[in-house]
Amino acid sequence: MNKTTKYTEKEAELLDKAHKKETITPIVYEGPAVKEIYMREVLSHITPTTRLLDLCCGAGNFLQSLSGTIPHGVTAGIDISSAMVQRARKNTYSLINTIIVQGNITHLPFSSSAFNIVTCRMGPDVITEVYRVLKPEGWFIHMGAGYHYNPEIEAVFSERYTFNPYESLDESTWKETILKDAVKAGFHAAISDFTRFVYYTPEGLTKYLEMIPVVKEFESKKDQPYIKEIAQKYRTSKGIKITRQYFILKAKKSF
Repeated sequence: MNKTTKYTEKEAELLDKAHKKETITPIVYEGPAVKEIYMREVLSHITPTTRLLDLCCGAGNFLQSLSGTIPHGVTAGIDISSAMVQRARKNTYSLINTIIVQGNITHLPFSSSAFNIVTCRMGPDVITEVYRVLKPEGWFIHMGAGYHYNPEIEAVFSERYTFNPYESLDESTWKETILKDAVKAGFHAAISDFTRFVYYTPEGLTKYLEMIPVVKEFESKKDQPYIKEIAQKYRTSKGIKITRQYFILKAKKSF
């Protein structure tokens, strides 16, 4: 998975529904509630006049969740996928002072020092460009995938598994590398990591792989033998156990 992925209309619809909990994917979570921790971090820096940019905004669900928290500021979202941008515009249509643009986050179409906060979840490394668009004393708050993310799925799908953000790094240094990149860009930064487990039914795991393009050319019917293999290898009393490690990077622009 790469959040510069150009999602199809079907993938955009499924992902939007998943965020809205409209799809039936029976799963059990175990471990820290990382999304809630991340949201608290973002909210702790928001004021009524904040200018906030959400990178890889997808269907705009995160901006929806901020509704009412920035009554006199601006919220903006950017995504490379036209299908996602269409959904985001629909979802945020009623929000005040919210704009959604289509574009590549490696070259943000915004002026320097335009935002107080930049947020991102599961996006690529664009730390230098983020630094440029942040105001002095502004914050970049990023929730990303850690070193161990879907290792059970990767073990079975092997070379078809496309989301290996740290495969070239050592397990003992991946966090330090992220932190060094932030400091090199000019930030004062801190990083925390969290590991949680997701327990799927075979149907739920299939639905996840349909929604999130971590496996190249995944087809639910054709790839059922792989789903069965994952189920056989990693089944527990709670369901098929999948490991998800995350990090939260908090980086402040010093000047």
